Amino acid sequence: MKQDWEIRKLNEVSTFIMGQAPHSKTYNNDGNGELFIRVGDFGDKYPSSNTYTTNPLVYGKEGDIFLCIVGATCGKVNYGIDGVITRSIAAIRPNEELDQDFLFYYFLGQYELYNKSSEGAAQPILNKTILSSFDFSLPPLDEQKRIVAKLDECFEAIDKARANVEKNLNNAKELFQSQLNQIFSQKGDGLVEKNLGEVCEKTYNIKWQENQDVELEYIDLSAVSRETLKITETVSINSSNAPSRAKKIIKTGDIIFATTRPTLKRVAKISNQYNNQICSTGYVVLRSRDEMIKPEIIFYYIQTDMFMDRMESIQRGTSYPAVTDKDVKETIFTFPDIKDVQEDIISRLDEIKAKTQSLEFNYQQELDALDELKKSILQKAFNGEL
Repeated sequence: MKQDWEIRKLNEVSTFIMGQAPHSKTYNNDGNGELFIRVGDFGDKYPSSNTYTTNPLVYGKEGDIFLCIVGATCGKVNYGIDGVITRSIAAIRPNEELDQDFLFYYFLGQYELYNKSSEGAAQPILNKTILSSFDFSLPPLDEQKRIVAKLDECFEAIDKARANVEKNLNNAKELFQSQLNQIFSQKGDGLVEKNLGEVCEKTYNIKWQENQDVELEYIDLSAVSRETLKITETVSINSSNAPSRAKKIIKTGDIIFATTRPTLKRVAKISNQYNNQICSTGYVVLRSRDEMIKPEIIFYYIQTDMFMDRMESIQRGTSYPAVTDKDVKETIFTFPDIKDVQEDIISRLDEIKAKTQSLEFNYQQELDALDELKKSILQKAFNGEL
């Protein structure tokens, strides 16, 4: 730290205004009362809310720094705006010694502070005691402004680089999707049109009363990764602790698709590891007829825009939109009826998928490196090394 920097407590150079939550009955979207800001309204830099309250309790204002102090987003930071703040937000109001932009960047880099907030707590929480006790390295005001200008310059360059990498990442994902859609939209000789129910066998549910001493692995709705389309975790269950939805028997080669919130596209192919195990009734189990179709054809078809558009158009419900097994099995699609042609399609899609996944992995590493670079720059800035 430079010689002209001081070590101060955060509460010596700022004031903490801890939010409170008005009763939910006072909320409205009609503009009645005062603008009400919650953590869910936080953006990249500024909150944006269309909620109002007729019972304002605690105000934040422009010039403050808004900090989330409770829960999974503890430590998330935004510039303040005029409005009423809820209990999960603290407005940090800098005094004349402290530049607002400098304080914003300070909170972006204070991972130690957020880790400290979790000690001994059921969930992360930052209270006045923790905030007040934290040491703050304070340079002179003109040095704060110089550091802010340098950080603005560095972060602008990083954000531009990040935008380019994200564009490349999206292009890689779209490349596979466009190839997939093209293959399954073809018509002509050698192709047959069937619904999924016609090319799949009947599946069965477990009878727990006949399997009293059996321990099985259970795949619930959160167990399938939307990114990798693989099963990430299971829980062991038996007749005494099985959830009510733990009923469907799955076998190697089955394709499972989540019918609850279907547009999330949770689909996976069952490997040998999960043969004769159990999945939730929130999945439809598609077991291909060997004489008609390879299971991978069904697996890839379910990933197409055509299939997902149909699911979106027929799903029912608002909080938990869903389709039925019957809805899925009545979906009509076109595929080659010759197994060798099916295998060629699968090989081609496997190859494209492998290439795009490699690109996605590389681009994700670049994004992670840019995030680490931001952390490193912030650390240097507040150690007086920038």
